[in-house]
Amino acid sequence: MRRALVEPLCLIQGPPGTGKTVTSASIVFHLVKQTKKQVLVCAPSNVVVDMLAQRIHQTGIKVLRFCSKSRESVSSDVEELTLHYKLRNMREPFYEKLKEYYQKVDD
Repeated sequence: MRRALVEPLCLIQGPPGTGKTVTSASIVFHLVKQTKKQVLVCAPSNVVVDMLAQRIHQTGIKVLRFCSKSRESVSSDVEELTLHYKLRNMREPFYEKLKEYYQKVDD
């Protein structure tokens, strides 16, 4: 883990159940705390991205999960972390217009 915090690129690999997700979430947590900057996290599948988003969120780091329009309709444990969900549930006056737009698009 120390190496991942100082090197510009780090590959984490291993068989299922060996702690890759926990290790990755821990690295992201420490990177954010060290640098005070945003970190982009990606993975080879939506399932893995969801797992990472959930683990990182559990550390207290703010998470914003991006997904495609087609993925929006798929139920997920991290739905409340998605951009679409957050935009649709904002309480600011400006966002009322955005909600109207989304309703038109969805219909």
